[in-house]
Amino acid sequence: MFLYKLLSASLLAGILPLVSAAQTTPDSPRYYVGVGGSMLNSFGSGSSRIFGPSLTAGLQLKPRLAVQVGTTVTWRNYSSSFITTDAQQRQTVYTNTSHSNFITVPALLRYTLTPAAAAKRLQVDALVGISLLINTSRSTSRTLYPDQTQYESSNRYSNLRSSLVLGPALRYSLTPQVALTAEVPINLEVSSAYGLRNSLFYNLQVGARYNFG
Repeated sequence: MFLYKLLSASLLAGILPLVSAAQTTPDSPRYYVGVGGSMLNSFGSGSSRIFGPSLTAGLQLKPRLAVQVGTTVTWRNYSSSFITTDAQQRQTVYTNTSHSNFITVPALLRYTLTPAAAAKRLQVDALVGISLLINTSRSTSRTLYPDQTQYESSNRYSNLRSSLVLGPALRYSLTPQVALTAEVPINLEVSSAYGLRNSLFYNLQVGARYNFG
């Protein structure tokens, strides 16, 4: 009986410090999710800003290192029309409408640049990884002739592109669980045939995230 009690006490003495350390270790995994808004824009000429929602989810591997995945959905509508007049002053009306969707799916590493000892509310991060860009478009052209007959044609287009991602990010902690976020991941399309300037685009995201664990 004495030997049993001695062994039990020894086991407890060895286990309790490990349990305590596991509860207080700064390397314990923490999960987070975020929601916000996104603005997609290219550095190329003739580009236009397009907006939509964004979602993110991440796993904190170490105090300064996390893996993060997400998605943003942006869209753009475009319409144009013009009129031609023949010698008899008869008018022909041409109209064109289009709708485009852009879905980005990034997989990133997030590294905190701010020293951990500082424990500041404002944290500066660096983002690096890869991203997929899915683009789908639908356009419709209509021609209305002087005799009121109409011709219509439609086209659909889709493609999938990949890019390398690098950019800064900011976090401002409101509470230990809630933080405001801003990210500017800059994307470089892989194997683009349109030159460097037209291969670069950024995806500004502003929102908030909630930390679990």
